[in-house]
Amino acid sequence: MVEVLNFNEKWEKSLGEAMKILDVNAKIQVGILTIPPHARLPENGFSIHKEHHEFAYVIEGEVTLVTDKGEFPAKNGEFVYNEPNTPHYTVNKTEKPAKVLWMLVEV
Repeated sequence: MVEVLNFNEKWEKSLGEAMKILDVNAKIQVGILTIPPHARLPENGFSIHKEHHEFAYVIEGEVTLVTDKGEFPAKNGEFVYNEPNTPHYTVNKTEKPAKVLWMLVEV
């Protein structure tokens, strides 16, 4: 199977909320996220993906992944990996929105 996905028009709908674009048997998920300026996602607490490796590619802007191991800034063109079962959140500390392509891959 081959799929060509166009999500150029979906970025606006992903403002402040991760939007799943592709789901392959819940083992591989791909989505987009637009993080507004000065926003933290989730707003409170942490995200935890117990059964998935998480990958994020910053398409536009800058974000910081925050875990119990520290803060990991990433900007346009950079790639972030987060291992399973790591509590984390993402924050945009800038004046501009950030666009992120994310992937979850089951352990």
